[in-house]
Formats: sequence, C-alpha cells, structure tokens
Amino acid sequence: MKRGWELLGVIILFSISLIFAAHTVQTNLDATSFTANESIVFIYNVSVNNTDTLITANISQVNITFPSQFIFINLTNGTNAPVTFTNTSSVLTWSNDTGAVMNITRKYFWFTLNSSLPGNYNLTITTTNVSGTFNTNISIRINDTGVPNTVEFASPTNVTRSNLSQTYIDYNISAPATMAAFSRIAINLYNSTNDVANSSVNSSTTATGRFTGLADGIYYLNATINNTHADKNTSITRIITIDTTAPTLTHACTPGTLNEGDVLTCTCTGTDATNISIGPTYVVNPDTVTAGTYTTICNATDHAGNTASSSISYEVVSSSGANTGSSGGTTYSKTILENTKEFSEIKTLTQELQSKERVKLKINGQNHYVGIASLSTTSATIEITSTPIKEAFNIGEEKKFDLNDDGYYDIYVKLNSITAGKASVTMNSIYEKVTTETSSTSTEPSDSDGLNAESGSMAWIWIVIGLVVLIAAGAGYKYKDKLGF
Repeated sequence: MKRGWELLGVIILFSISLIFAAHTVQTNLDATSFTANESIVFIYNVSVNNTDTLITANISQVNITFPSQFIFINLTNGTNAPVTFTNTSSVLTWSNDTGAVMNITRKYFWFTLNSSLPGNYNLTITTTNVSGTFNTNISIRINDTGVPNTVEFASPTNVTRSNLSQTYIDYNISAPATMAAFSRIAINLYNSTNDVANSSVNSSTTATGRFTGLADGIYYLNATINNTHADKNTSITRIITIDTTAPTLTHACTPGTLNEGDVLTCTCTGTDATNISIGPTYVVNPDTVTAGTYTTICNATDHAGNTASSSISYEVVSSSGANTGSSGGTTYSKTILENTKEFSEIKTLTQELQSKERVKLKINGQNHYVGIASLSTTSATIEITSTPIKEAFNIGEEKKFDLNDDGYYDIYVKLNSITAGKASVTMNSIYEKVTTETSSTSTEPSDSDGLNAESGSMAWIWIVIGLVVLIAAGAGYKYKDKLGF
C-alpha cells in the first residue's frame, strides 16, 4: 500500500513538471533574441508553443511586457489565436478563458515597437494556465546607427588660432553623456603638411593629455569618437601655432655722426618664421638737439609673445666744431662708433676708412679717434685724437702711441693696404712701456744730435784758445820793440 502512494506521488510530480515545461516561447524564427535599429519601426513576432497533452494545461492568457524606452504602434498587433487583445502603455495582453493556446498547439503574436535609444533590453512573455504563470525573457538589441553626438574639446585645450611660445599642446575631450555604445576616443595632431605629428587612442570616455617635443610650426588638432557599431563623429579642428623663436630685426640709422639739429633717419623691419609680418616699434627721427652720444632702440614682439630688441648708438656733435677733436685738427665727414665698451675688451679692430673718416674708441674711459686725415695710393696720414697726433704711414708700416702720457703705449696702429680709395687700418689695444727708440712722439734729441752738439762746443773752445795765443804773441812783440831788442 505504501509503495502505491509513492507511485502516485511520482506520477503527480511528473504531470506537474510537464505542465511547467510544456510552454516554449521563442521568436517566430525559433530564436531567443531580436535585433533592431534605433528609431526604426520594427515588427516583433513571438511564438508560444504549448506541447502539453493535457487539456488542463491550456494557456488562457499571454502577456508581453516591453521596456519603457519603447513605443507601441497602435493597431499593429495581430495573432492566429482565438483571443481578445488589450493593452496598456507597456503591456500587451491576449486572452481567452477557454484557451488562447491549446495543448499541442503553437500560436504567434506580433506587434510593432519603436525605440530611439540604442542599447540592450528584454521582452518579458508571461503565459498563464490553471497551474499558474510562467515568465520567459527574449532579449532585444537596439543598434546605434546614427552619428554620435557632437563632440568638442574643453579647457585646457588651447582655442583655435592660438600662438604658443612652448613646445607642447594640451588636449581634453569627453564622450557626450547621452552617447550609447561608446567605443573609443582618438585624438590626432597633424603638422602643416597634414602628416600625423602625434596621436592618442583612449578606451575611456574621457581623454586628457599633452603632445610634447613639438618643433615650431602650424598644427591641426581634432578628435574622433566612435561607438561599437563603427559610427563616429569628429570635433571641429583647432589650428594652433607653436613659435618659440624671437623675430629677426634689421635696424639702421643714418648718418652715424651728425651736428646738432641735423636729421637722423632710422629704419627697422622685422621677420618671423611663423608670423606673416612683424610691426617693430622704433623712433624714425631720434632727438639730435644737444651734443652727446645717444642710443635708439627698436623692439618687436611676435604673436606668441617672443621679443627682440636692437639698439644703435649715434653721436651728435657741437655745430661749433666739436667734430674735429678737443684741440683742433682735421674735420671729419663720418665717425664710426666702436665705443660701446672698452677697447681693451675689443682687443683688435680692422676697419676700412676713406679720407676724412674715423673710428671712435673708448680707451681708459676716454673717447679717442683714429682717422684718415689724408690719403694717397701708397700712403696715408693717420690722425689720433683727442689731442691730435698726425703720423705719415706707408703701406705695411706700423706704430705705437701713448695717448695719456703715462709712459705706456695704449694703441698699436698699422696701415695694411690702400685699395679703391680706402685704407685698411688695424688697431690693437696694448699696454707696453714707452722706449725712446720706438716712440713716435718723443722730442728728446737722438745720439747723433748729442755728438754733433758736443763737437760744435769743442770747436769753439779751440777757436777761443787760438785767439788768446795770437793776442798774447802780438803784445809780446810790441814790448820787445820798445826795449830796443
């Protein structure tokens, strides 16, 4: 008897398991998922297969619940089952109390949904019979077929048309918050020939970094965001200029030396490797009212903030004749300034000078000049001032001069050559003890002059002695004559 009850229990459990296992829910193509594209109306067709043989297993109601991101298109539902259809905003219901899906039958239920938001979702199909309700999920994938949202760089990315005096470019970009199926962000930096200078690919939704080691030039920066369906969107390209080189200036003023009140005219132009033009600031006609040595400056700044400066010294001399030197001398038509620092620092200078041209030097803190007072094809008269010293030089001749009478030579001068009316003169800063043999300004008599003077003095002594002897002899003769000798 006990074994009989056990057998009956097994049969009942088996029957219940058949009721639970007899509902097979799939797509109309016997699949377990649907795939649709965003913003496209798609017909979903679900099959419910009741394989149970018991009448009590007949399905009386089929409910299909869809996600809230989907929209049901009215009057697009249908079925081949003898049922009544009703719906809410997210549930579709087919029902028949005597049997919507009878045992050993398969029925189809179709309807139309639309979703504009890509992603992965589920349809939940609920079947009901006398034994209860049973749920089955069918997955839905909505493909992102549209271009991702517009993307743009954010700070600290430099704005387009930036000019930077640095060797790097920063970038910062993020995927839009509403972007679905994100895949990657690619940042590319192109040079002026459209070659890739640098790039970065990021799998995260935010990309921040720096491209370094960049040479001067124009660069193009953009970013592309992709989704998993190979859709992409590209940012607006930013144009950024790297410029670490200061402008080059061409600055000139004429004449270099002028009288009080004369007009000095200066010009200054600037060029820059990455700027079309540079507008330097300078004074076209600097002040020449008062005698003295002055400096005029030209400045320029390029678009990246690099600066350049050029200075020119000019001399304004007194119209009463200060151009000739403090103690008189030759009047010069041109003075070349080389006195921005001590001549002992310059050490040596070779300059071509025409007649009435000179070089201004700073020696021991004082202004001195070396000029060509006169010039022939084979020789030149070179004048050294402030206290004028004029010396005749043949080609190849060299001399030394003591300019402050301290017993030491201050400057060495050599006439190298004369070509086409120009004398090539070399000047060296020296400090050598003056010797009478080499001094070009010595006024002491030479050895021969001393010998000549001494010989002349001795001759006069002998002449005087002779006269005394003659006078004495004459006096003696007259005395003898008186005595009668």
